[in-house]
Amino acid sequence: MGSCRYAIPNPNKRLKTERTLYSVPSPQFFMNSKAYRFEDLRVWKRAHELVLYVYQQSSTFPKNEMFGLTGQMRRAAVSTAANLAEGFRRRSNKDLCHFFNIAQASNEEVRYYFHLARDLGYIPAEIGQQGIESADIVSAMLYRFLQSTHDVS
Repeated sequence: MGSCRYAIPNPNKRLKTERTLYSVPSPQFFMNSKAYRFEDLRVWKRAHELVLYVYQQSSTFPKNEMFGLTGQMRRAAVSTAANLAEGFRRRSNKDLCHFFNIAQASNEEVRYYFHLARDLGYIPAEIGQQGIESADIVSAMLYRFLQSTHDVS
């Protein structure tokens, strides 16, 4: 496997507001051509929508799951979006890939928790499937981005 590479912003290229312009190797699915803040990342927007969905659906879980499945599912969903935000501001290639990989792993946890919640009867099958599909979209976006950062050698 090759090393993870990322287009490090040019420190001489400044916006009027003095924020550095960050650009990423093309993937249209990943962000709106140029991202100035993590909120500009399409993958972060999808991950954030998934966090809101997880909170909404997990609010119906039994109260005895508050520190069990409910807490774990919520933490994993928040971790996905939070690691994308933190990774966005990292300056080294290695750090960026590290945080985005953690986001990918947390997202897989969310997928599993939707399976579990469905199988335990805490949510209807269609709600569980919608959550799994949303996590799959985030996963695909992260996978394509991480693939685009690896050298092909």
